Amino acid sequence: IAKRAKEMGLRVVVSDGNPNAPAFDLADERLLVSVYKPKTTASMAARLDINGVLCAGIDATVTAATVAERLGLPSIGMASAVAEERSRTLAALKECQYFRTMREAVLSDVLSTGTYLEVPEGELLIREGAHDDDIYFLLEGRVGVFSDGKPVLSLGVPGDIIGEFAVVGSAPRSADVRAETPARLVRISSSVVKNASTNPQATLQFLTAFTHIMAAKLRETSQRARLYE
Repeated sequence: IAKRAKEMGLRVVVSDGNPNAPAFDLADERLLVSVYKPKTTASMAARLDINGVLCAGIDATVTAATVAERLGLPSIGMASAVAEERSRTLAALKECQYFRTMREAVLSDVLSTGTYLEVPEGELLIREGAHDDDIYFLLEGRVGVFSDGKPVLSLGVPGDIIGEFAVVGSAPRSADVRAETPARLVRISSSVVKNASTNPQATLQFLTAFTHIMAAKLRETSQRARLYE
């Protein structure tokens, strides 16, 4: 998109959270900010003379719509952008074996409360011993689980869940969770899942899924432990 815009003689402003983004080489102005931070991007864009907004990927539609709304420019509209983002997230989660049989309405209801995050490599998501109750749905990238500084588990499949023990208990976090690569996630309070749609059947579906997830992780960590025996 940036190359074509330059060929048309347009002044190009590129926004990306990666300082080495290829499009920066073509930009007249660079906004170094994550494309998953719509309000920050819009605030930075408002300082410039911008006449149109395009996003190079379907994963930045909400940010593009937020910028367009802030600057009074045409766009697909915020409602359509949010619906598109949620639809992509649902599709990713439904690829996970534990959510394939769950009703989309239940997942959608929970996701509507979530915060979409883009984190850099090395970012600490969960600190061992902390008393928080957030859970994370992994959309892209890889995260590692560490106990006493030692690697326990690596998660890298879209739909993987991080911090699910917060749904079934209130104990302090048992491990650190850190991004091993740049990653995209949805952060949700466990209380939302516990009371999904104020519907006992919906809550039961989530608790069943998380029980299977925890059992699978326990099997994997047990196998890993035997390697050190």
